[in-house]
Amino acid sequence: YNEQLIWRLDPHLAYHKPLTLSYSPSPWYTGGGKDALVDGNMGGMDFRDGHWQAVQGADMSMTIDLEKDTVIRSVTTQWYMYNNAWIFVPERVELWGSDDASSWTHLDTQIIDEDIRETGQRYRTVIQSLQGAQYRFIKLNAMSRGVCPDWHEAAGEPSWLFCDEIVVR
Repeated sequence: YNEQLIWRLDPHLAYHKPLTLSYSPSPWYTGGGKDALVDGNMGGMDFRDGHWQAVQGADMSMTIDLEKDTVIRSVTTQWYMYNNAWIFVPERVELWGSDDASSWTHLDTQIIDEDIRETGQRYRTVIQSLQGAQYRFIKLNAMSRGVCPDWHEAAGEPSWLFCDEIVVR
């Protein structure tokens, strides 16, 4: 029996840097633990593959300490979408930068314009481009869509957010 395993690894600027989360990941979808979003492991098309970190009914805020002033060209996140399983992409993703983790500068906001009625499993990549800004700390705030919409079979139930990695270049 020969089964081929494909594992995508991306060692980027935030790779294994200190990470602080505003939430506790779901015990069913930890992505591999508290530091899963900076471990270089990219999720695949199955949200149960062990590389996606999730939270239900809450926003996700993640702060990375790059440990020194770092020139940042872009921050990329990948969000899972599978409305049949109550998983929706965030409404928006905000990016902030700081030199001291107390005073923050707003760098970018991406509004996620996605047809959330479309069925099937897919993911949405959000690229937040910067002009070589230099910061030690970056913070992402992903705003949940809240509860499943009125048209959904689970209307009113808390929806899920799934992210696999915060890639900093």
